[in-house]
Amino acid sequence: MDVPLRGILEERYEVPAYVERDANCAALGEKWVGAAKAMSDFVFLGLGTGIGAGLFLNGRLYRGAHFAAGEVGNMSARSRGMPNGPPAAG
Repeated sequence: MDVPLRGILEERYEVPAYVERDANCAALGEKWVGAAKAMSDFVFLGLGTGIGAGLFLNGRLYRGAHFAAGEVGNMSARSRGMPNGPPAAG
């Protein structure tokens, strides 16, 4: 947290660097060489410790006004008939 990762990488490797959310990176990978290669509009859903999405609109990664597009968040498994599931975050 609060680590200037982009600057550290640019200085170390002397190339432009970008720091991006994991679901956006996965969506970029699908667009470049994966199942979404021929698509201009798609959503990549990433399911891990939370739920995230990478959005492609008109052939470009869409980040939204505050760079939070696709931040689906955590959803409680309890609401899906799993009484012992984890509680919703936040």
